[in-house]
Amino acid sequence: MRHLCFLIILLVTITPCHAMGADHPVRQRLLVLNSYHPGYAWSDSIMDGLFSSLEPNEDKLNIYLEYMDTKHHNSDIYFEKLRSLYYHKYHDLHFDLIAACDDNAVNFLLRYKNDLFPGTPVFFCGINDAHTMGKAVHMGMQGIYEEWRDKETIDLALKLFPQTRTVAVIADQTATGKAGAHRIHQLATSYAPEVEFVFIPTKNIAHIQQSLAALPLNTIILFVHLFRTEDNKWYSYKQGAAAIKAITDKPIFTVSDFSVVPGVVGGHVISGYHQGKTLGNIIKASLFDHSLKTPIDHAMPLDTKIFDYHGLQRFGIDLSQLPAGSVIINKPFSFYDTYKVWIWITIVFISLETLLIVLFALNRRHLKKAQQEVLETNQRLDLAIKGTEQALFHWDVGDDTIAFKYFWKDILGYPRELGSLTLEQWHQHVHPEDIPLLETTRKNHLQGKSPYYEQEFRVRRADMTWCWLIVRGRIMARDHTGAPRQITGTLRDITPRKKGEQAQQRLVAALEQSEEAMAICDTRGMIFFINQTFADFHQVVPEHVRSTSIRDIAPLFNLEPMWDNLNKDKHWRGRTKHTRDNAPCDLEVKASPIKDAHGKTTCYIFSHRDITREIKLEVQLRQAQKMEAVGQLAGGIAHDFNNLLQVILGYTSKIINNHGTVADNRSRLEKITDASQKAAHLIKQLLIFSRREMIARHPIDANKTIQDVLGLLKRTIGEQITINFTPTPSVPLIKADTNQIHQIIMNLCVNARDAMPQGGTINITTALVSPDAAFVRDHPWSRPGDFVCIEVGDSGTGMQPETREHIFEPFFTTKETGKGTGLGLATVYGIVKSHNGMIHVKSHPGQGTTFQIFLPATSANNQHQTTEYKITSVSAIRSATILVAEDDDMVRSLTLEVLTDAGYTLLEATNGAEAVELFKRNQDMIDLLLLDVIMPEMTGHQAWKKIHELRPDIPTIFCSGYSFNELRETTLLTEKGWLIQKPYSPDQLMQTIANALTSSGNE
Repeated sequence: MRHLCFLIILLVTITPCHAMGADHPVRQRLLVLNSYHPGYAWSDSIMDGLFSSLEPNEDKLNIYLEYMDTKHHNSDIYFEKLRSLYYHKYHDLHFDLIAACDDNAVNFLLRYKNDLFPGTPVFFCGINDAHTMGKAVHMGMQGIYEEWRDKETIDLALKLFPQTRTVAVIADQTATGKAGAHRIHQLATSYAPEVEFVFIPTKNIAHIQQSLAALPLNTIILFVHLFRTEDNKWYSYKQGAAAIKAITDKPIFTVSDFSVVPGVVGGHVISGYHQGKTLGNIIKASLFDHSLKTPIDHAMPLDTKIFDYHGLQRFGIDLSQLPAGSVIINKPFSFYDTYKVWIWITIVFISLETLLIVLFALNRRHLKKAQQEVLETNQRLDLAIKGTEQALFHWDVGDDTIAFKYFWKDILGYPRELGSLTLEQWHQHVHPEDIPLLETTRKNHLQGKSPYYEQEFRVRRADMTWCWLIVRGRIMARDHTGAPRQITGTLRDITPRKKGEQAQQRLVAALEQSEEAMAICDTRGMIFFINQTFADFHQVVPEHVRSTSIRDIAPLFNLEPMWDNLNKDKHWRGRTKHTRDNAPCDLEVKASPIKDAHGKTTCYIFSHRDITREIKLEVQLRQAQKMEAVGQLAGGIAHDFNNLLQVILGYTSKIINNHGTVADNRSRLEKITDASQKAAHLIKQLLIFSRREMIARHPIDANKTIQDVLGLLKRTIGEQITINFTPTPSVPLIKADTNQIHQIIMNLCVNARDAMPQGGTINITTALVSPDAAFVRDHPWSRPGDFVCIEVGDSGTGMQPETREHIFEPFFTTKETGKGTGLGLATVYGIVKSHNGMIHVKSHPGQGTTFQIFLPATSANNQHQTTEYKITSVSAIRSATILVAEDDDMVRSLTLEVLTDAGYTLLEATNGAEAVELFKRNQDMIDLLLLDVIMPEMTGHQAWKKIHELRPDIPTIFCSGYSFNELRETTLLTEKGWLIQKPYSPDQLMQTIANALTSSGNE
């Protein structure tokens, strides 16, 4: 039935009928400024194209055509006379539009348009000067400019003739020919060496023929320009191209439409006709169709592709090989091509007449089938609507009633669909807070203030809960007055989306309120979210840093290891120092990739938090662990120390009682000295182990580090336990903190001792291990890489599996109350993890326990350097005056005696305050300060600061029984000074004084 109706309508529409009369519209005025004169081929072709385009609208246009004749007259005086002429002719006439053809017309308008034709829009064509075009566009003119398509023509020629190795260029010595040859010269290098460009001299036609004949077979000709040969023979565009065509059988391509004569293939050409025709189409669209609602591209090139039918046939070029939009000229007459439209109209008409007879006969069958299709379509529509989980509504504006489909039952959960509701009844189901907004949106749409009726609101379900809906609709029918009569649309449940938005809002709120500074960036590191903590910490405004690199806003995120991990889609965590409000702080920095459902990284999240307090607590905990170990060391050290004191006291007593000869006393004194040095070394080891210091990781030798702590271990563990250390020679260095490695060994060995109350053996070994993929697969706790393994095993009681599972938990202990804190192994675990290492324990009841510590191996050299001092001969130092400040009477007395014997002049003070006063009275004669660090009333460091203010260049030696590392890290000795640790020998004191005086110049 539908086909039948269509055919009847078509037959009626093609039946001739009389046109109804209509009022003639007001004619538009168009001024055409032609730069040249009638008979000039280029401008004539533009005019032909322009008027062929405007011809269908000639009854709506008054065209005023002015030939400016600037080929013959082109001066400022002439332009001024033209201005006067046009003013005289048109000053009282308003033009709707001006068409400017070629550069001179545009230049004239650039100079005089605002004077002659203010406010009139200008469209141009034929401009080939870029400067003129730029000024025209700047002034608001629009149109088409000439753009030579030399490259496109060459590319097409090489595509059609792929075996081409030579391009012969025909360009005469006229200005136009030279310009064309210059363009081709610039292009030629881009085709070398595959294609050679040969520029044919244009002496005369015969010489050109000889030159072309000498070229290889796989040569094509690019005809650029031939107006005049060097023998002063002149040719028109067509004559020049025809002359070349007549003397060669090679394919000829050209860049000008005038040169596309029979036998020339053609190309991407400059076409005055097509420029004029395109300009006419733009003018029609602007004046009549009103389709040019926004300006065209202010100046657009035109790509015209023209080919000669005979040239294509001659070289067997199929039309399908040509670019889209190509124009074929010089085709021979074809009755079918000429009357194709009428032939097809006749065929269609006869066919339609035949079809009408058949369709009328089959009408009933088609009608029945159409009814079935409508039924099936409605069923499919119902399924489609249900599949989208949407409901339909129909709002009768006049009755103010609403009917729904698939709504009450499918969306709101009612047992059945309800009938039409009045507006008041409908509002009983809508959330009271949403009714005003819903009504405002509806009224705005009815009043034409919005194109659609769209709003989100809440409706009560059958179970009395609220769900979110979105309504979308529009006016579908109006009455004869134009007033809205019906609104039709859809309703969709958006409760899941709303919940998702609320969850997202909660997530954003959580990020905003987090105490961690957080930023989210794209994969280039450009910020699109920061929370307030981040903004406050870095003192930035969130809105101002979006699309800014996080490296610029927060340089602490410009760490190379971090970005290496992110580029590999890995997480990164580290610590860094930072200064905030002129105060140093420690930050924990984290960076992680965020991936979508397909596992592709879409953005990165960065965060940092201040862990200064945590680090201080870690240091305190670590120190507490050391103190616990020091307590365990005390017994063994006391035993050794008492033995040494016994030697010192015994030999001293014998000397005092004058037992023995002078030689015997000398031997006894040497033994006292040896015992004293051993005691000093023992105390030094204890100070080194127990000192409080910041973690400093650098490449160290694991074998040497373990060897250094064995002396303390053996005294702590006791004589009933044997310690065997079996190092693997030349294991790689590890990047670690020496003191923390000492603590690991000490804690593990003390733990092993407690597991062997009756004695036993502790075995310590080192080795280089490199877990492979198979090992990692069988041991999930491990990972591949090169590690130095430190293994500490004992022959003790071993552990049950349930005990082994908890040994690294803080405060977990199997010892009796008061005999252990439960922090020893937890500390070991924390230290190993902080070194990016692994720890594994093997233990079974009755079979002992073995701890394996895996620390990453490094190829770096041990760069932990010690300060080197210049050694100066003591005898080379002349007499100097030294201020000695020492609170211990015996030490001060000994020091004064040693220095007096050495020939120094001395001033003595018993504390720091006395030293300052003494210096004030004698500062000109004092050459050196020898200050004890720890003294009553005023410390040595405090005294030095006051003296330093009086005389900054005074050399100073600090001495103390404390560890110098302890002193440095508690800022007692942060300034430059010489250090000597008690106990020291007279020789050590003399050497240090000599070095200090030499470095200060007081020799």
